[in-house]
Amino acid sequence: MLTKVERGNHMENIARILDKLDNRKEALYEILQTLIRLRTPNPPGGNEKEAQQWIAARLRKLGFEVDIFEALPGRPNVVGKLAGAGGGKSVILNGHIDVCEDRLIDKWRHDPYDTYIEGGTLFGKGSSERCKRRSRTKSAGWRRQTSGCASTLRS
Repeated sequence: MLTKVERGNHMENIARILDKLDNRKEALYEILQTLIRLRTPNPPGGNEKEAQQWIAARLRKLGFEVDIFEALPGRPNVVGKLAGAGGGKSVILNGHIDVCEDRLIDKWRHDPYDTYIEGGTLFGKGSSERCKRRSRTKSAGWRRQTSGCASTLRS
């Protein structure tokens, strides 16, 4: 259990990290747009390789140790690990790369894989399902480089 002072410090750290993420909104949009354009509907599934390779390359660029393995044939998973310093607790962030199957595509105002921003909201297939979480996860990994926390990211 955290003491009142530790809770206060913890909340200040979270607020500081969230503020820095807000300042990187355009970069978050770019990450989201890229992930949405890498079509990964499931079913049919088995189409995640390009997206997972993109995630792995990004993690490597951020200094992560990356492991790629197939849970099922042709269905790669990515694990990124960024060791911290100081022997403190670790942070694990995870998510999935696929989106729901393509249905009712003709009901969208735009191609669901061609993202657009309207009123400060990014629209595109998966933008609320998993891409927001994924881009935040990767941004959290980026922020980790200056926060002193260890991270393991799973896709």
